[in-house]
Amino acid sequence: MASRTEHDPCGPVEWKAVEDTFRRTGRVLHLHFGGGERIRTTPEHPFWVDGKGWTAAGSLAAGDRIATLSGEWVPVAGGDTSLSTQQSQALAAALAVATAP
Repeated sequence: MASRTEHDPCGPVEWKAVEDTFRRTGRVLHLHFGGGERIRTTPEHPFWVDGKGWTAAGSLAAGDRIATLSGEWVPVAGGDTSLSTQQSQALAAALAVATAP
């Protein structure tokens, strides 16, 4: 899976091995972007928001800009939560943690 250090959202993308998966039943949030793009995620999943830092998906507001894999910043157009519970799957990857000198 694609990963960046949590301390530099504009840093280089590194590909990490998936170490584990977690499955649960719960609410699924649909984040909408221009061009019909959509991300399905759990409300607590963190995204790096320009000018705010790490923000839970459920707290994102229309206009918040998140970084893409290519390094672009795209605004969130809106979001809605599915009415029925759905199974979601999270992937745990080996994370590189940058240490301060």
